[in-house]
Amino acid sequence: MDNDGVLKMRGEIMRKINVLFICHERDINGATRSMLDLISVLKEKYNFYVLLRFDNGEVFDEIKRRKIQYFYCPYKWWKTTCTKGKYHIVARRIKWRFQWKKQNEMYAEQVAEKLEPYKIDIIHTNSSVTNFGAELSRKLGCKHIWYIREFGIEDFSTYPLVSKKEYYGEINNGSDKVVVISEALKEKYKKNVSPNKLVRIYNGVSKNNLYEKTNYNYSAPLTILQSGAISKAKGQDIAIKAISILNQKGIKVRLLLAGSGNIEELGIQKSEIPDNVVFLGKVSNLPEIRKKVDIEIVCSKCEAFGRVTVEAMMSSLLVVGSKSGGTPELVKENETGLLFESGNAIQLADRIEQVDKQRDILKKYGNRAYCEAKEFFSIERCATEIDRLYQEVMR
Repeated sequence: MDNDGVLKMRGEIMRKINVLFICHERDINGATRSMLDLISVLKEKYNFYVLLRFDNGEVFDEIKRRKIQYFYCPYKWWKTTCTKGKYHIVARRIKWRFQWKKQNEMYAEQVAEKLEPYKIDIIHTNSSVTNFGAELSRKLGCKHIWYIREFGIEDFSTYPLVSKKEYYGEINNGSDKVVVISEALKEKYKKNVSPNKLVRIYNGVSKNNLYEKTNYNYSAPLTILQSGAISKAKGQDIAIKAISILNQKGIKVRLLLAGSGNIEELGIQKSEIPDNVVFLGKVSNLPEIRKKVDIEIVCSKCEAFGRVTVEAMMSSLLVVGSKSGGTPELVKENETGLLFESGNAIQLADRIEQVDKQRDILKKYGNRAYCEAKEFFSIERCATEIDRLYQEVMR
């Protein structure tokens, strides 16, 4: 590779492929962290650019810190979160049809004109909440990869602002490849997306999370971690109920809740929260926290993949996860962890009690989880598959 950023192959000069990520978030959550990890691994092989929806916040600051070239456009999502009832969704659907869709078309014209000198080859949309990448790819005449990282209604209660037919039609017709991050998610989309377009690529997690644990807790009260934004979708209310059940049985444990948000989101009164439940708020040192805990629980209603699940496995932790979404693909019951029926606090308490009584499985399942995650869910493995996909669509 020479200083002008081109690749020399067989005596000819071939420029590097230019990839534009469509980023939808202000704060750094799982989707954006995965995007940043991919860029870090593949940046020597591709020229990456990022289109930001916000010109402030965690993502904006991190993109600037990493000196990734970015563009800004306040485009509108074509999904909305159902927090205020069905009339709220109806009102937003009307706004989409008569205002926001036209705004996005205008924005796409403006952004396409600005991007023309950069010769974008591939647009990589990083979420299902926006179709702006599809709109922009049509303006630029370039390839479009649509990365579906969430179920939508089932996990985040986000609803399309268009009809089901229009939603799936745009995803299928407005992309060259549609990437889903689990077999569970593939099952949802396979009826509406062409088989030759639909690809399952498991999410990748940075090896910075790898920690081969050697000291396990065989006698002291168990310390349990649950990480993720405080919400019904993540199921902290289920975890708190399980801890209350264990307290009634006289089983001593401590639950750490790491994540932003308010307990009001859970519909639980402060007086109902046991003393052995500790709210850490949003933290930046999860790998360090995981070194000091015994179990990580995943109570999400329906995880599309479960990035925190893999991070916990990479930290040699036994994971107790809900039997829904993509979690059972990551946690092999009675091999690398334990599963419970989604939303069932009594069964979750039973699984924790089982670990409390059989402390040897902390090490046995934790070691297996570490090896499994290291081999199958690294960002390097994911980047290799994305690299192969980029090459395929360019051919």
